[in-house]
Amino acid sequence: MGGRLLHRNQGWWSELAHGEGPANWSEGTSLAIINDNWWVWGTGTIGDRFYQTRDGGATWETISNPATNAPYGGGSYGIVYASPNGWYYATSAVNGILRTRDGASWEQIPNSPNCVVIIGDGKNLFCSFMWHRDAIFEVAESALSNTLSSPAWRQIYNPSPMPDDPDSGAVSLAYDSVHKVLYAACGQGGLWRMRVE
Repeated sequence: MGGRLLHRNQGWWSELAHGEGPANWSEGTSLAIINDNWWVWGTGTIGDRFYQTRDGGATWETISNPATNAPYGGGSYGIVYASPNGWYYATSAVNGILRTRDGASWEQIPNSPNCVVIIGDGKNLFCSFMWHRDAIFEVAESALSNTLSSPAWRQIYNPSPMPDDPDSGAVSLAYDSVHKVLYAACGQGGLWRMRVE
């Protein structure tokens, strides 16, 4: 079923028809279900787009820049992190990090790195491109804004880069809120952790 979006209805899995979503479901890399009605679909092709539905998949829309109405580029993966501070963050390989509170309008965060995985601890956000790009980055969430004064993200040293790339990042990130530890799965570099205070 490669590249297709499936849904389950009365115990059976079936493909969502193209008429029920984006014209091309291929290259889909993530689906974030924020609630029963609001889903975000991310594509992995550079130059493709983000899509979202706010009616449980009945209709879909391209996530666009509200100032220019131009679609935010893909290569996006669309990994969505729901912050306890009320923001939803989506990763993009070409547009840095996007955020919204309700899906009605998305904004691009200036000075944010291109990345495909993101997570937070309630105070800070952490992101990485994974594989052959950048290391892991960190920023204080409260300092972010949609203006150019939004701070640059601090690069966190990656203790075990992949053998063929000294700046490789994490394939995935996880946060242990009980012990305040950030875990980074770094592909061939193995699993690493750091305490976050």
